[in-house]
Amino acid sequence: MKKTFAFLLIFSLVLSSFAFLGAAQSKGTITVGTKDFTEQWIVGWMVKLMLEDNGFKVQLKKNLPSPTLRAGVESGDIDIMMSYDGTAYTTYLGRAYKGEGRVPWYAFPWTLKVLDKPNGLTWITEKGLYVNNTWALCVDGEWADKHDIKTISDLASYINNEEQVKWAVGNEFYERPDGLPALQETYGFEVKQSKLQLMSIGLTMRQVDQGKATVGMIYGTDPHAKAMGLKVLKDDRGFWPPYNLFPVVRTDTLKKYPELKGLLLDMAGAFPQPKMLGGSVEYPSARKTMMEMNHEADLSDPPKDPKKVAKEFLVEHDLIEG
Repeated sequence: MKKTFAFLLIFSLVLSSFAFLGAAQSKGTITVGTKDFTEQWIVGWMVKLMLEDNGFKVQLKKNLPSPTLRAGVESGDIDIMMSYDGTAYTTYLGRAYKGEGRVPWYAFPWTLKVLDKPNGLTWITEKGLYVNNTWALCVDGEWADKHDIKTISDLASYINNEEQVKWAVGNEFYERPDGLPALQETYGFEVKQSKLQLMSIGLTMRQVDQGKATVGMIYGTDPHAKAMGLKVLKDDRGFWPPYNLFPVVRTDTLKKYPELKGLLLDMAGAFPQPKMLGGSVEYPSARKTMMEMNHEADLSDPPKDPKKVAKEFLVEHDLIEG
């Protein structure tokens, strides 16, 4: 009887040891969310691949509108997003941007770190993707030269004094507080509803290129404008805030898996950092790198899968195994 009891005790201890080791070695499931365009797919895959290479299981939820993505992080359905600081400041938190002099680009991420803390979100800001992927307006290059239009003020003057023109814009740009409504107010013009075409962001430049619209909405790191010979108009009144990318993690997720911070900082730090913050490249330091990655995914022949673009970057910087 004693031998049987001793055997069962030892067997139980062995099983417990294996269970403990298994628990120590296993990591949980992390959900990563992205918006619905190339750059977001690339950085979403980067986060997924980084975490999987370090033992996490990762679910990637792609193609989410900005409000849906943010709501998912706040509710706990999503653990991590790569968020643009200007979008968070003006759209998610409802703050009015009053120019570079009031809140300079390098202060934005730290401001958001404080503002979003009560929402249970942690901005990882020691390193960042300083891409300034701002919204912008593009027009046909020849049309711009013909009418001497170089800035948004020039465009506003043309609309007010010459004629209304057709616009191709995305739905978020049409609705958001840092989009068309406030842009019209800032620059003092109004686009007639009959002149507006609402569509997917990926189609706006094509409409301009094909002559179906005069003005198109574009992202600052989108390579299509240069490839199509379109002219990006200068935001001469400084309407748009900076739009740099940072990992945003649910605070409870970060407390559960504190190693996430180091992994995400390694990923962000692989991009060129601004001289003002101790890096080696002038701000926006990561824009050229990101534009090249977007070009690979959208315009190379043949186009590369965003997952492949992300993996090649991480392998090149020794962040994951090849």
